[in-house]
Amino acid sequence: SYPGMGLVDIGANLGVYTLMAAACGERVLAVDMQDSNILHLQHSLQQSNLSSQVSTVISLSTLHRNNSARSYIVENSKGTDTVQSVCLDDLMPLVSFPNVFLKIDLANTEHHVLVCGQEFFTRISVRVVQVKWGRKRPEIANWIGNFMHHYNYTSSVLIDNVYHLWDVRFSNWAGDVFFFK
Repeated sequence: SYPGMGLVDIGANLGVYTLMAAACGERVLAVDMQDSNILHLQHSLQQSNLSSQVSTVISLSTLHRNNSARSYIVENSKGTDTVQSVCLDDLMPLVSFPNVFLKIDLANTEHHVLVCGQEFFTRISVRVVQVKWGRKRPEIANWIGNFMHHYNYTSSVLIDNVYHLWDVRFSNWAGDVFFFK
């Protein structure tokens, strides 16, 4: 536990992590590219009396700032939504807490967040990074692992209900991977 730890929730979706952290009294910056997700999250926060704990951003953290990003939701969808993208570095002024737990879940494009986040990792005390791992291609898995190693993180992955600390073999992992500093 770190004093003043807050959550930066990239790919907040409907806010499972955001709501849990806010309910525990932590500050949260929740980012999602779909305005409908953010609207649902804001409604949940209001109903739970947690709005003061959370700042929300409707955008996509990606490789290049100011790109237009398109999302397509297959189920019951009638089209696409366009949002302006921002880099992880662009979110720095919105982080109002001294230590960060960074959660990234972006449908197998999590590495794009890191590409555009070198300044974020240099200037902000990111203590824990949780990455939705899924089935990463070996080159992407290795890129993420090497990026985190460059910033002196230790990795931990849950296999058979046991956490293992590894520094390599990134492409063999599944589920969520945690990086600690």
